[in-house]
Amino acid sequence: MIENPVRYIRRILWTLDPTLDDEQAIRKMVPFLRKFGESADIYPVYVLGLGALNFPIGAASESWPEQYRSVAETRLNDLLEGLELPGMQAPVVLVEAQTTRDQAVRHLLEYAEKLHISSIVVNAHAHSRMSRLLLGSFAQTLMVESSIPVLSIELDRMPETVTRAERMTILFPTDFSAASRRVFRAVVREAHLLNAKLILFHTVPQPIEPYLESGASLLGGVWIPVHSAFGDEIDRHRRHAEAWARWATHQGVEASVLVDNFGGDLVESIVSIARSNSAMIAMSGPVSGSMIESSITKQVLRTAQAPVWVFHPASLSLRGEQCYNDRDALTKSLRTPPGGHSRRQA
Repeated sequence: MIENPVRYIRRILWTLDPTLDDEQAIRKMVPFLRKFGESADIYPVYVLGLGALNFPIGAASESWPEQYRSVAETRLNDLLEGLELPGMQAPVVLVEAQTTRDQAVRHLLEYAEKLHISSIVVNAHAHSRMSRLLLGSFAQTLMVESSIPVLSIELDRMPETVTRAERMTILFPTDFSAASRRVFRAVVREAHLLNAKLILFHTVPQPIEPYLESGASLLGGVWIPVHSAFGDEIDRHRRHAEAWARWATHQGVEASVLVDNFGGDLVESIVSIARSNSAMIAMSGPVSGSMIESSITKQVLRTAQAPVWVFHPASLSLRGEQCYNDRDALTKSLRTPPGGHSRRQA
């Protein structure tokens, strides 16, 4: 059991763009941010890229950045004025003198690291099908570069049922890999702190077509009916999922299991389950280079209306636990793998 969750100092970096965000969008975001709890510190921030600005010819360049910063700060304060959001800090404008989006993202991430941010919330600003394919250039770059979990939200598409729900629900699709296990531990920790329900979703690969056509499978040198072999495989995967769910329950999280053995489009299943349960989606990266490697994660980000929380397995280890005063107790509680055995032993 994870003890004393109130001792966890949650620091949420809320990225804003006063040139794109409006008061209606901001106010739609507030009920969602409140779900992080009254103990959460929320840091609104905007990265002002000077490279995209056109300074007047002959103007003193030293004075213009400060003037633009002042205008952006005024706009942010106007947008956030009157919001009833416990823990919200004064908005900050980060001035980035370089011209590239990558440099602006790195500036933001350096700021996040200094504050020991636990999650970054970003609005993907996807107002059209084309922009959804691009995910929003800043949001996509942020998810590629960030080792901190990034929560991507499209305010214009997020269902109101997600923010209206009295209790948050998190859908976690998994393939039971080692990387997915690391992300699962982090998601369970977050679910516990948010008092959220957790749905563990796994899809069982269908038998290959020749088996279906012949109706038989060769296992251990003996031909057996394919429906029997596939039934055993489904049972094995279900037992593994239930073992993970029991581990989550032991950590104080209400967890349920969905195992899909009907085939079909995986991304469509994930999006549909999230929609029917008014759930946000927690996904495993991984992210490296210039593209999101996980095609499933990328497709979910493109198509889901629900918020998508992307965790990066390679950077998780003890991230988040450093914010606990009782770090040893938490580390010990997360040391044992879900189910207490490897995938082959499931």
